[in-house]
Amino acid sequence: MKKIILCEGKTDAILLSYFLIRRFGWEYIKGQIVGLPINKENEVLNWYRNSKYPDQELAIWGVGGIS
Repeated sequence: MKKIILCEGKTDAILLSYFLIRRFGWEYIKGQIVGLPINKENEVLNWYRNSKYPDQELAIWGVGGIS
């Protein structure tokens, strides 16, 4: 099952991923699983897989907040 978390920016995405890796055992997956339309300048999209449940995948998308 694929899930997605939308957050404001790159820093939020890094903090969320650190928390999920340390607390709940998620692992970073290099590369994209599903191509989503991201703007490389101000957005970040990282994929993770749960070590306890390998069929679960999570994307954390820092959508690039607008000032």
